[in-house]
Amino acid sequence: MLTCHWHHARFDLASGGTLNPFADDVKTFPVVLDGSEVSVESVADDDDWAARGLARLQRGLETQLPLVLAKSTLALLGRGLDIREVLRLVARFGARYRAAGWGTGLTTLTAMANVLPILDTEERTLALFHGALRVDEDCAGRAPRFGLAPLPARSVSPARLGAWFREAVEVRDEDAAERALATAIDGGMSERAVADMLFAATTDHYFIDGGHTLDFVGRAFELLEHLGWSEAPAILPTLVRGLCRATPSEELGAWGHPLDLHALLMPALERLPTIVGVQPPRGERLSNANFDGLVATLLGEAPDVSVRALTDALTARVALVELGQAVAHAAALRIARSRRRTTSATGRLSTTRSRRATLSIRLSGARRRESSRAHPRRVGPIHRCTRAHAARPPADLSSRAPARAGRGLDPRRRVSGSTP
Repeated sequence: MLTCHWHHARFDLASGGTLNPFADDVKTFPVVLDGSEVSVESVADDDDWAARGLARLQRGLETQLPLVLAKSTLALLGRGLDIREVLRLVARFGARYRAAGWGTGLTTLTAMANVLPILDTEERTLALFHGALRVDEDCAGRAPRFGLAPLPARSVSPARLGAWFREAVEVRDEDAAERALATAIDGGMSERAVADMLFAATTDHYFIDGGHTLDFVGRAFELLEHLGWSEAPAILPTLVRGLCRATPSEELGAWGHPLDLHALLMPALERLPTIVGVQPPRGERLSNANFDGLVATLLGEAPDVSVRALTDALTARVALVELGQAVAHAAALRIARSRRRTTSATGRLSTTRSRRATLSIRLSGARRRESSRAHPRRVGPIHRCTRAHAARPPADLSSRAPARAGRGLDPRRRVSGSTP
């Protein structure tokens, strides 16, 4: 038995196994003693190194050992394994071992996957490790998720499944919603149609759960762009629980008093289909001065002025990505200023949150100066669908009445061609 005097982990010299799993097992090599000489034989790796490495990564996730996660990620990427295989394993783990479904762990993993193409080799490994670690932390101590099978009959029309799904979400019936979604995926519904179904249910109300629900749906489709649509049956059902349990903004007193935000937004929302259209064009870029001016307006204390500014920008054909970046930049500034006020009042400030706010400000300011053509992934069919739904009332605009207070489903708001 060999003891490492750094963390006092004990290793079996013959097998390399450790009695302290946090240290991870080590590889052994044949040793030959010839008098006073010690020879160590170098043995070539066998052909199943990838399978063994992925099994090691799985073990690290199951036992919540960051060192094992780091070592296995380094080894797999260092040997040239397709990075999507590592993403796939971690994503499946996150989808399986969290009964609550999609959370910040899978969101972080997706964010890391999105930036991998612009990182060098060392940074890729670090980014992927942090994504895996966050998924592992998000699943720690959680019950596993057991998915529901699709309906036996696979001939249900997409329109009918979409109506069933939205009605199930509206009445917070998680099982019915998951089964309708599983049937849509299993029945061969197109990626865009499934995306439309999810985004329609997410935007049946103005703004649910502070925007997290809409963000999670978008991130799930981004993750599938990395993994492939074959992973949709495992990934997309994780969204259902959060979607069904989300709180619509119209149920919150802050949206009705002292200013009725619903009444304020309704005229602008009714104009969006005409202004933006079903397939928004690229649009115009904002000058730096106009961008800063819009951000300053959004940070003001007059919601009606902010709504008017955004509506005027859309009317002037400003690109949606420009407006999105302006809103994101204003949000980051709002967080930073709020933290600054908290510090003045309490004398304390979370270093992590402060850094996140600072990074968000820098990124949102820098990204708007990049050409959207430099990011071809942003203009894929799923992203176009995401942007369209985020910017306008979802699904069939010609047959949809605006969202109203409360969770009761307006029978007039049916997907075109569907039946209850």
